[in-house]
Amino acid sequence: MIGNSEQMLNTFSLIRKLATVDYPILITGETGTGKELAARAIYEKSKRSKHRFVSINCSAIPEDLFESELFGYEKGAFTGAVRAKKGKIEMANKGVLFLDEIGDLSLKIQPKFLRFLETSQFDRLGSNTTLSVDVRVISATNKNIEEMVEEKALREDLYHRLSTFRINLPPLRDRGKDIHTLTHFFINKFSKELNVKLKDFTVEAKENMLEYSWPGNIRELINKIRKAIVLSENHLISSSDLDLECNQDIIKPLKEYLWEYENKILLRAIQRYNGNISKAADKLCISRPGLYKLLEKHGIEMRNTEKILPHEKRKKPRFRKTIVAVLIHDGKTIKGEIRNLSSKGYHFISHHKLKGIKDSRCIIQWPSIKASLKCTVVWEKHIRNMMHLGLSL
Repeated sequence: MIGNSEQMLNTFSLIRKLATVDYPILITGETGTGKELAARAIYEKSKRSKHRFVSINCSAIPEDLFESELFGYEKGAFTGAVRAKKGKIEMANKGVLFLDEIGDLSLKIQPKFLRFLETSQFDRLGSNTTLSVDVRVISATNKNIEEMVEEKALREDLYHRLSTFRINLPPLRDRGKDIHTLTHFFINKFSKELNVKLKDFTVEAKENMLEYSWPGNIRELINKIRKAIVLSENHLISSSDLDLECNQDIIKPLKEYLWEYENKILLRAIQRYNGNISKAADKLCISRPGLYKLLEKHGIEMRNTEKILPHEKRKKPRFRKTIVAVLIHDGKTIKGEIRNLSSKGYHFISHHKLKGIKDSRCIIQWPSIKASLKCTVVWEKHIRNMMHLGLSL
């Protein structure tokens, strides 16, 4: 059992105290709050931990079979009883008997079970011999036990016998930031079990987990985390991965909004260009190394893509189109070439150093064509130096 909230700290303290005595305990709480875990914690901290912990679900076994399961039977006690069999009570001798869903115990069996609680004695079905055992009884229910007593669904004397001590486990929604403690414990546990990379939660998911009602309590939390670890495509698990309804009134840090938007755009670009980093980087107007850094920052792994090593030949080599041309400016004719060096547009590469005509509209002339276009005029020596340094325009 895990928790740092005041309710759980009080529960842990009560468990430690009750482990030292042998009186019956009734554990109440909503379904999925960990009632059997609490019973096992009491058992493990008690002197009975060297003996058996035997559990039986009062709602899972049909009424006509429950008595034989609980008290056992002798050979020939009923049709099909070909040999004697010990019941759960006898199997738990010197240990602990845990009765889950005690609220579903049949009215027909309640008097016989009450006698066992009072005397520690019982009879097997079909036997005239009374057996004595040393058993501690812990029971649990998710029902309103007081209402059951009022409605005569549970005997009042049996209720008082069962609830000498009582532990009420709080629902998950009332445990505050214990939710975060539990989620990190389970995400570490299940990541190791599934052998996957450890993940975390977005700020929005953490806020929504605190506001969600958790009708299934810890059992529901476990199922949602397991599902999210397997299905989430990111290293941060979102509210949608957990199937939680987002609360639009939650205000989170601006950096979180920017991070989520950047993440969404990166995923969209990678998917649109089928993992082609060059095309995605060009569309986003960033360099390939810059895109790789962003993908690493967001924990986005490239799947089904092959990295081309330096010594390997590319199937589709990249190239830049170069056109020999003449630039006419203020009546002067300047020889050079036109290149589409980046997404920023055309560049006129001059073979000589030029001044005063950068970013101007010029007449570009090459065989049989004259065109007026906006271009950036660059000295060829600058281009060579930039390429040597691995820079781009």
